Amino acid sequence: MPRSSSITPRITELPAFLVLLAILITGPLWIGGVSKSGFAWLSGLSGALLLLHGIVIAVRPSQRQLWLPPIFAAFIFCGYTFWGYTQAEIEYVARLDWLMVMTATSIFLCVIQQFHRQSWIYGIVFTIILIGTGIAIMAIIQYITDSKMVWSYELPKQYWGRGSGSYICPNHLAGFLEMIIPISLSLALLSRLNMSLKIALIYASLVMLAGVVVSFSRGAWVSLAITLAIFAFFLVRRPHLRIATAAVAILLCSGLWFFSKTSEDIGDRIDQTTLESGEIEDIRFKWIWKPAVKIWKENLVFGIGPNHFDYYFPKYRLEDFQYRADRVHNDYLNTLVDQGIVGLLLVSLPIILFGLNFAGIWKGNRRDQSGFGEKNSNKEPVFIGCCLGALTMLIHSFVDFNLHIPANAILFTVIFGIAVSYWRHATRRFWISPNWATSAIQIILFCGLGAYLMWNARILHASQSALLGARKAEDPESRYELLLLGNEIDPNNYKILTLLGEYHRKLCFLGESNYKEEGRMAIEWLDKAILANPLHYYAYLRAGMTYTYMYQNDKADPYFQKAVEIDPNGYFTQGILGWYHLMIDDLEESKKHLERSKKLKPLDNELVDEYLPLVQRRLEESANIF
Repeated sequence: MPRSSSITPRITELPAFLVLLAILITGPLWIGGVSKSGFAWLSGLSGALLLLHGIVIAVRPSQRQLWLPPIFAAFIFCGYTFWGYTQAEIEYVARLDWLMVMTATSIFLCVIQQFHRQSWIYGIVFTIILIGTGIAIMAIIQYITDSKMVWSYELPKQYWGRGSGSYICPNHLAGFLEMIIPISLSLALLSRLNMSLKIALIYASLVMLAGVVVSFSRGAWVSLAITLAIFAFFLVRRPHLRIATAAVAILLCSGLWFFSKTSEDIGDRIDQTTLESGEIEDIRFKWIWKPAVKIWKENLVFGIGPNHFDYYFPKYRLEDFQYRADRVHNDYLNTLVDQGIVGLLLVSLPIILFGLNFAGIWKGNRRDQSGFGEKNSNKEPVFIGCCLGALTMLIHSFVDFNLHIPANAILFTVIFGIAVSYWRHATRRFWISPNWATSAIQIILFCGLGAYLMWNARILHASQSALLGARKAEDPESRYELLLLGNEIDPNNYKILTLLGEYHRKLCFLGESNYKEEGRMAIEWLDKAILANPLHYYAYLRAGMTYTYMYQNDKADPYFQKAVEIDPNGYFTQGILGWYHLMIDDLEESKKHLERSKKLKPLDNELVDEYLPLVQRRLEESANIF
């Protein structure tokens, strides 16, 4: 009887464990889950994981459960994000953020409550070490062969010459690897594993460290160096580990020294950080962080809305930065902007609660110091490694947005969840034996939320598939049908609505007999896009252009004014304004806007290259007449 009772939990938890491994493996391999399809897959799997957790509770309703304080803190932040989602200006992007928080919270809960057994934890840990080593090897090969491809994707030019593994951005690869390296080293130096496995772990650590080096991520270099220094300080305090620590340190330093001497790229990458005067110069400081602070001031307490930074950014961007910011490149400041002071405090609350109890938790997981001598524990290495891995990411997050990359956010959630689960060795206070009522509530809640996540993941994947299919379709009619299908699946996807409006606008601009009807349809779809995203200046510009073409300038003007209000320093907005004033024969105003657009973007500015010479020629002709 005891034997069957010990086996039953493992059998019921096995499907959920396999789902978790699928998330950990496919996330980083699917370019970090940054594509909508990849994120939908990860979100759907996390929904399945939560659903299976509810089923496990239904199968074993009287089983003791581990309810640690960080779980309740995570639920509070999840609820706060849902409230922000319901209040958001742009439902579509806020929904993506809400789904990401739900995904992370589901995984966090399941790691602590289902996979706190040492066998599950070691299965998770060795899986992420294997996947990290494999991706690091891929990055090293990319660097050596100067590859510019990741799977079927061509890397942006700014990432050429850097290893990115299965990620598009090398910084995100480094963020992924930097969380795994401390775990691998900790197991190699502190655990009771056999020697051959320890040697394999040291080699894996060296390979992943090389992956971080060839990523040329300065933030990862600094954060990992700080964490490894802390780890070394911890190790040298134990006399029996000093020789092993020194040997590994010499091996690491020798490898780094050799690589730095044989590669000029490291020196070049470091030189990019400073000016000749010695002043630190980085795109983040001037062009992204300063506007981000101004955006945050619009709502200090609650923020502008989940995932809204990129849509407020054009209003505050500087003239010499004509790109999308996407993220703040600082996870803390990004959270302040999107969710305010309240959001930053709530998302930090699980970490704060864990940090306040760290000493007691660590003490409960220290090595065996019985009367038979001093032996290493297999609990402490995992605990220390996970804590250091999470710390590395928290440091790196000051200069990057790794926690907004789904695969990296999930890995952080998993290793932090493992570290938190070791709280159970320090106290028994948080073990709860649920009654039938609380079990029923949990079953309904977890199964319902799991199904909700899976349903939204299906919607996201289906609408994105339709959108991608439309962009690839060569036949305009097929493209239009796919866009209509995407809109039917997700009516709040403003990108699909804008493309539908663009389809009719282009037909309107052909000037055929039905151009007014096509223009009316274009306005109808573009107004829907504006309703779905009131900060989408592109939709305002296209709607204004459509009204202009139909000789309804009184209706066009408010759209152009709103576009300028949203994006006052954008080269494209200024160029379209130049086109508008040319259409209404205001040549001087047209010249002013076109010249400003050219100043904002001197090269590859097709609209200005086409219309500015025309405006200048007409002005010269007018001057000659008079």
